[in-house]
Amino acid sequence: PYNLSVELFNELYAGDAKPANALAMKAKLTEILKNAIAIQGEKGADARMLMTRHTFNDAYDYQDSSKKFKGMKPEDVKKRNDAKAFFIKKIDECIPYAESVATFYSAQTTLKPVHKANLKIALDILSQLYTAKGDAKKAAEYDKKKADAEKL
Repeated sequence: PYNLSVELFNELYAGDAKPANALAMKAKLTEILKNAIAIQGEKGADARMLMTRHTFNDAYDYQDSSKKFKGMKPEDVKKRNDAKAFFIKKIDECIPYAESVATFYSAQTTLKPVHKANLKIALDILSQLYTAKGDAKKAAEYDKKKADAEKL
């Protein structure tokens, strides 16, 4: 399942244009990644890292969509607020995956360069997510952890 999820992820997020069936692909990717996470268990973080990146990108797709509604008509305001609420919901979905990746790599005694990079990416994502939620204290905590990870 993990290799298939990598292919789907790249198809969704690596190109400039989104596929026509992006919503269905996102749902399928989420399902496949949940299976891959279950198979990997606590032994690895690759599937959780990919889920972190997927849910992070998905959340910011919703934030971008909220910017399309610029008018002040009640229906535009409602659409903008709905998109923002969905963005926050997606952030809340992403945080546990990112935290589990950061915890996994932080607990390792030695890190290969790719794992160190994943740790820093997860910590950066967490900082951005908490900033978007308005939690500056938590964002600063992850910024500090990222700076510490630079020294590994």
